[in-house]
Amino acid sequence: QACPTGSVSATGGACECVPCGPGYGASSATTCTICQPGTYSSGQGACVTCPDGFISVGSGATECEACPCGFEANGAHTQCLPCDAGEYSFLGGRCQKCPFGTISTSTGACECATCDDGTEVDPTTTVSQTQCRYCEPGFYSKDGGACQECPLGTIAPSAGADSC
Repeated sequence: QACPTGSVSATGGACECVPCGPGYGASSATTCTICQPGTYSSGQGACVTCPDGFISVGSGATECEACPCGFEANGAHTQCLPCDAGEYSFLGGRCQKCPFGTISTSTGACECATCDDGTEVDPTTTVSQTQCRYCEPGFYSKDGGACQECPLGTIAPSAGADSC
């Protein structure tokens, strides 16, 4: 009978099966092979692809490292790449668009920020969620919200008002 998954027999028979050690996986019934970059083995016998947000750089990894916040793993799970402006990620996470009404102005953001009072997210930028713009005269904003028209009978004479 064959050896269980992740173990090998030096003679090809099943008289004595030996598990492949950490950093190695069974590539056949008689051969343990070192895990390639982007994969790991904790000693269970098979090399496994690192999970999303994690990488292994060298051969023979026994565990994967989490990408720092503001980064995500490339497709091969061999390097961490920065999130684009307008995106963010947590430790070991994937880059995602900033929530509506928030921005990140540069690559590698760990979180998104709200726009200051008197400003709103600029919908006219080429890459969305990357910058704020001042409210036009006659409009105001508060607490990171969108610019709103001043109530009847009030004014905001200049751009960037936080009240009318």
